[in-house]
Amino acid sequence: ARKGVLDADMAQQSREVAFDMFDDTMDLIKRYEADIPDSSWVDIPDADIDDYQEMFRQNRIQLRDGVDSAGNSVNKVYDGDMLTLMRRVRCRQDGSGSECTASDRE
Repeated sequence: ARKGVLDADMAQQSREVAFDMFDDTMDLIKRYEADIPDSSWVDIPDADIDDYQEMFRQNRIQLRDGVDSAGNSVNKVYDGDMLTLMRRVRCRQDGSGSECTASDRE
């Protein structure tokens, strides 16, 4: 939760509930994914993955800062602390992405 929305005890309880539900939730997601026809999946060529990752990174930053690439206001829907945590998790898995090396990383 965003800072100040939940007290410390409730925030911790929320994290524990989410953690306890993780495996069951992943199983559910995998079951639903199995129902998606192969023809519906989009295969991104390896040569394009870096560009897609950078595009998604820029989108996350825009949704954190509330300003799109054209300077227009957009809703701030991402919390900077959450983005930093998620970036650290992703970069621990694969440190080669632009989000791990960019000077304006989340």
